[in-house]
Amino acid sequence: MFSIYSDAATKLPPMIPISITAEALVAIAKSFPMGWRAEGSIDGKGGYLLVLPRGVADLLRAIRQPGESFSDVILRVASDRRLKSA
Repeated sequence: MFSIYSDAATKLPPMIPISITAEALVAIAKSFPMGWRAEGSIDGKGGYLLVLPRGVADLLRAIRQPGESFSDVILRVASDRRLKSA
């Protein structure tokens, strides 16, 4: 299972596991601030388990459009960010 965390974190919020594609994991990893990392394992279904703070998982749910997976949301947001920064 992948977890996103910082060495500076002293108090961890409640964490929620989600399953995402390798492409979505790469998109997330590109946005990690210095000192953050992902650790974990493959979910056995061709994806990756990612453990997120509950607030982040809730945000992904809130912006998810009908029929979208968590991976779809992550890739859409990553693409929007790249377009705005260009």
